[in-house]
Amino acid sequence: MTNEQHLSILRSLFTRLQAETMFRYAKAGILNDIEGDRIKLSLASGENSAQMLGVTRPEDAFTKPAAIVDCASWEISSNKNGLIAICVDCKLAAMCKKLETPSPCRMYCLSAIEGMIKGIAPQSEFNVHSTLWNSPSCKVEVKF
Repeated sequence: MTNEQHLSILRSLFTRLQAETMFRYAKAGILNDIEGDRIKLSLASGENSAQMLGVTRPEDAFTKPAAIVDCASWEISSNKNGLIAICVDCKLAAMCKKLETPSPCRMYCLSAIEGMIKGIAPQSEFNVHSTLWNSPSCKVEVKF
């Protein structure tokens, strides 16, 4: 097996593990508590996460983790106030829908992105307009 094949398998296993935790946490009735803690942790550790992943610009917070995990495809456009990030394909959201779990968007994606952005641009505003969970795209606006 090639290194690329190994990496592909690891990425798929990682996504599957995230989806399974959503299923198990919901079934056990502890998802809300864990999700709240994870969001707080993501926001508190955002600067460190950004440094670890080499995130130096807000748009990198969307694209670098997505490239590493190969889970979501983000398109970034700049505007006069900041940026708009749109994603129309997410492997984790698709897998969680198949497993009939609650939305993984905040817990495993958006809170980490927000944390990294606020870690490098503390005054920024992070607004989620839609997610793939209940719309055709995930749309996030970042103002700075």
